[in-house]
Amino acid sequence: ANKLTKQEMVFFPDISGSSQSAIMEFLFIRNRLLQTWLQDPVHELTTEKAQAAVHLPHPGKSNLVLRVHGYLSRFGYINFGLFQQHNPLQGKMPFKVIVVGGGVSGLMAARQLQYFGLDVTILEARDRIGGRIHTFRRGAYSADLGAMVVTGLGGNPLAVIRKQVSLEMSKIRRRCPLYYTTGEMVPRER
Repeated sequence: ANKLTKQEMVFFPDISGSSQSAIMEFLFIRNRLLQTWLQDPVHELTTEKAQAAVHLPHPGKSNLVLRVHGYLSRFGYINFGLFQQHNPLQGKMPFKVIVVGGGVSGLMAARQLQYFGLDVTILEARDRIGGRIHTFRRGAYSADLGAMVVTGLGGNPLAVIRKQVSLEMSKIRRRCPLYYTTGEMVPRER
C-alpha cells in the first residue's frame, strides 16, 4: 500500500503528522519488511534481518526500523504461522490464556500467543482439531468437508502458511460443482 492505514496513523502519530518525506520513508520501511517476510516466511524476520533488509541513508533511522518491525510483529503482518523462531523467548510471561476452539484460527492464535511468550491452553469440544477443515476418507475415496478452496492468494495468510508447510495447491477447473450432503448438486445461482 502506498499510504498509511488508519491503524498506522494511531500507532505512529509522529509519522502521520510529519512531512511527506517522513511518511514515504515509513512506507518504504514497512513495505520492505513485508516483502522480506513474504520472500522467506519459513524463518523468523528478526530485528537484525530487518535492519539489514532496509538500507537507509541515515544511520539514525534504525530506531524507526525497529518500531515498524515491532508493529508488524505485534499485529501479525510478519512472523506468524509455522516459522522457525531464531531467538525464542526465555521463560514465559506470567499470563495464562485459554483459546476456545481448535480450528485454524484458534490454532494460529494459540501459536502466535506462544510466540509472544504467553502460556496457552486450547479448549476444543470435538475429539479432533481442525474445525471445519476435515477430510472424510473411505477406501480409495476422500472428500474435503468444509474449507477446501482458498480464494485470493494476495495478502492471504493461508498463502503464507501454505509456503511454510510446503503444501501444494492446484487450480480448480472453471467448472467446479459443489454438492449438498444429500448428494444433490448445489444450483449455480446459490
